[in-house]
Amino acid sequence: YLDLAAAIAATGVMRTGLKSKVVELGLTHVEPTLKSLGAKDDVLILRNPDAIRLLLGHATFLCKEEGGEELATTILDELLRLTQRKMSAATLAQISSCGICWSLTNEEEFGPFLFSEANPLQSKFVTLLCSIASFGSSHVDFVGLLRRT
Repeated sequence: YLDLAAAIAATGVMRTGLKSKVVELGLTHVEPTLKSLGAKDDVLILRNPDAIRLLLGHATFLCKEEGGEELATTILDELLRLTQRKMSAATLAQISSCGICWSLTNEEEFGPFLFSEANPLQSKFVTLLCSIASFGSSHVDFVGLLRRT
C-alpha cells in the first residue's frame, strides 16, 4: 500500500484540490461506511484493515506538500479514533492483528517517518503505534517495538 500511495502522490494529485477526495477513496477502501473524514459513526468491522497502510502513506506524502499537514493530521486523527479503547471489540482488534505495528516500525515502510524528529506528525504516529501495540501484539510486533524504542 505504501507503493500505491507513492504512485498516487507521484501523479501530483495530492498537490491539487482533489487531495481530500483521494483520501476519502482511501477511507472507503478500508471500510465503505467511512465515507468522509471526521464521520462519527461507530464502525463495528473494517472490510480491509490492511488498507490503513494506504492512509498512512497518504499522510506521509501530504506532510511534504504545502498545505497538506492539516489533512495528514485529520487522517491520523481518524485512525486514532478507530483505535480508541471503546473500539477494542471491533476495529482495534482487527487493526492490531494485521501487522500495522510491524509496518510502523519497519525501516522499509514507516519506520523512518515514525522516528524522525523532523516529522510534524511524529507524536500521532507514536500514539497510534502505542494504541495498537498495547491492545494485542504478536511476537513479531512486540520485538519490532522493543527494537525501535
